[in-house]
Amino acid sequence: MNKKVTFKVQVGAYKKPIVAENTAVFKDLTNYEISNIKTESGLLIYMIGNYATKEAADKLRQEVIAVGAADCFVVALVDGKRIPMIEALQFVKQ
Repeated sequence: MNKKVTFKVQVGAYKKPIVAENTAVFKDLTNYEISNIKTESGLLIYMIGNYATKEAADKLRQEVIAVGAADCFVVALVDGKRIPMIEALQFVKQ
């Protein structure tokens, strides 16, 4: 089973849609690809970047922390759905 894993940096979770350019945490990040997914509870998870490796996403995470979003973290997705990081790293190894 060959799944394409994507690593992104989760920057925020919001109850209502946001305009990234008008949201403080994103104002320095608009040159990155910004995407979002909706959780089953209706929360909108906003992420930036789109990488094939966790290492690349970790570098972006450091940049995001540098612009003031200290509570960001790397997430893994397959087909637009979040998966556990341990699972993602297994897929990438194969």
